[in-house]
Amino acid sequence: MEYYKKIDFKNYDAITTKTLSYLETKTHHMDRSKYIGPYIPIDVRGYLEHVPELTEALAEYGLFVETVSIYLMWKPGDVKPHIDYTGNKARINLPILNCEGTYTKFYDNLITKRMKLNTGATYTVNKNPQPNCVDQIEMTQAAIVRVSAGHSVEMIAENYPRITLTISTIPDAGTLLD
Repeated sequence: MEYYKKIDFKNYDAITTKTLSYLETKTHHMDRSKYIGPYIPIDVRGYLEHVPELTEALAEYGLFVETVSIYLMWKPGDVKPHIDYTGNKARINLPILNCEGTYTKFYDNLITKRMKLNTGATYTVNKNPQPNCVDQIEMTQAAIVRVSAGHSVEMIAENYPRITLTISTIPDAGTLLD
């Protein structure tokens, strides 16, 4: 099974710069005192008005935006091995801030239980005390990431906040992995 695929992404620099600007000026998500969890859905319409380059970049792969979220971590341990419960096989992930030296790790033996995060998102948490890591990707460029497989994020303690943009698409980006 292919867990990820690094991809070239048109307008990547503009997208990352404008995404960070959007988060700093149009949301409260950069305020650590208001942090309620790592997976944070973003208003698609407002985001695309601020960052129209995303639509153009996805079009090169025949994809259209369904949802836009950020994955924001302030410290190691904010994320445990889990499976996303979104109905997507995969999403497009873009490193936005402090992602060098961080890894998305994939597991093949999670024992999961469905839960709801404080942000309202549903996902499955791992109950296996010894998850088996089978692959990993350092988030240094855009990638298609199989979120329907067990995974977690490992970050460097001093390098925070760590932010990736994660995009659900129509059709599912997983079609580019299979």
